Amino acid sequence: MAVVVAPALDTFALPAADTLDLRGRGDVAGAATALDVRVVRWAGPAKDGPALARKVGLALAGMGGWVEDLDTGFVYDAVALGDALARLEGEPADSSALMSVESQLDDDGSLTIRSRGLRSLGLPDLVVGSVSEDREGEVVLAIDAFAQAMLERGVRPELDLGEGLKRWPAAVGDCSVSGTGRLSYARGGVTPGATPLARLDWSGVASCPVVQGEALTTEVEEDAASLAIPAHGGGEAEAGPRPSTLEEAQRTALRRLRGPVHTAYTDGLAEGDALFVKAPFTTAEDQVEWLWVEVDTWTEDHVLGGRVHSPPRMVADLSAGDLVEVELSYVFDYLWQRADGSQEGNTTGPFVQ
Repeated sequence: MAVVVAPALDTFALPAADTLDLRGRGDVAGAATALDVRVVRWAGPAKDGPALARKVGLALAGMGGWVEDLDTGFVYDAVALGDALARLEGEPADSSALMSVESQLDDDGSLTIRSRGLRSLGLPDLVVGSVSEDREGEVVLAIDAFAQAMLERGVRPELDLGEGLKRWPAAVGDCSVSGTGRLSYARGGVTPGATPLARLDWSGVASCPVVQGEALTTEVEEDAASLAIPAHGGGEAEAGPRPSTLEEAQRTALRRLRGPVHTAYTDGLAEGDALFVKAPFTTAEDQVEWLWVEVDTWTEDHVLGGRVHSPPRMVADLSAGDLVEVELSYVFDYLWQRADGSQEGNTTGPFVQ
C-alpha cells in the first residue's frame, strides 16, 4: 500500500520562476502561474517500492499539467516525469530516478549533504555531516551509490560495496564507489519505519576516470570549421549564478538545452549559428568517449541527429563527419556558437579540466 498526500492549493505557494529554473524538469515555464500543478508526496513499503512509485507517478503524469514532488522540490511536466519513472522499470531499478542530493553550508564552514526522495521507494534518506568542501563531490557519489545498494540489497546496518559499484554513465562518467557504509538513524527509533532519515558513515573511495575530462576539454580544429571549447566554459548569453559542482553544471546545461535552446532551435537558428551537443560513445573496451556532435535535426521524441565533430580517439568505427543520432537524455552538455562570435554552453567545462 502506498500513501499519497496531496495538499490543498491554498496550503502552499506556487513555484516561482527562479525555483523552476533550478528545479524544473521539462517544459515547466507555465507552472509558476498555473492552477493545475499537482503537489504530491508519496511513500510506500520497501517491498515493491519502485513499482508502487512508478504506478503513482504514471497516474499523475496521465493527468497532464505539472507535478511538484514535495520531497525533492522538483517540478515535472508529464514527459519529464515519464522519463524519470522509466528508470524504475526492470531489475535493478535506478534509485536516483526520483532522488536529489543536496549540500548545506553549516556555521563551522563544513557541509551537511543529504538525499531527498528515497522514501518514495520505501527507503530512508541518507545524511552525512561535517564534510569538507574538497570532499563534496565524492560524498555525493557515495550517497548515490549506497542508495542504490539499499534498493538492491535491502536496508541493513552495514553495507559493503565490495570492489566497487559503478554508475552514472550518462551524467558524470563511468565512476566507481567502493568501501563500507554504516547506517544509524538520525532521529527516533531503530527501524526504517520509525524515521525516514539515516546517518551514513562511509569509509572508502570514489573516483572517475581522467579520460572523461580529456575528451570534454579537447580543442578541435578542422579545415571547414573549428570548435574551440573555452577553458572557462559558459558564454555571454548565459544568466544566473555559475554552478558550483559538476552535477549542478550538467543539470543546468540540460535544463537550458531542453528549454530556451530547444525553443530557439525549433523556431530556427540564425544563419551562421551552430548547435553542438556532447554525447557518449562506447569503445571496444566498454569505456565511454564523449564527443561533440553538430546538430542537424531534433525530433519531437527528442532524438538529435547530426555529424560527429570531434575526431574520435578511442571509438575505432567512428570518424569525424559520420552521421549519428543521440537521445537527449544521454547528452552531457551543449555549445551554441552564434554567427556574431558569441556563444553559450559548455557549462561543465570548468569541472572537467
